[in-house]
Amino acid sequence: MYAIPPLSLLASYTAYSFFLAYQKAYLRTLRDPETSPSRGGLFVFVIIATLYGLWFLLYWGFNVSWLQVLVLFGGALSIQLAWYLLERVLGLSDTPRLFGRLGFVAIPICGYLMWQALPATAGG
Repeated sequence: MYAIPPLSLLASYTAYSFFLAYQKAYLRTLRDPETSPSRGGLFVFVIIATLYGLWFLLYWGFNVSWLQVLVLFGGALSIQLAWYLLERVLGLSDTPRLFGRLGFVAIPICGYLMWQALPATAGG
């Protein structure tokens, strides 16, 4: 098995974790439950998405390759760190709110695309 995961998986997992990180950041900005009635729903969505992402990595590791899991996680983290540095240099301050809201659509799509990258022989 190759050490490099499929490019489609790298792209979908990176986007998944990117939007999830922004949802977590957005959740931290919604401190007051009275002025933020959607906080509870966002909290539940973040918990479910986090568990789904962890479950996916464990499933991939057990059924495909742990080395690919490490490359996948490290690659996604590297891309995110580069984006965060660029965001800071450009002075973008409203990105948690924007990407946090977009995450409600992007995360399920990326989660589906992550499974599409699973080899046909894995897990069966």
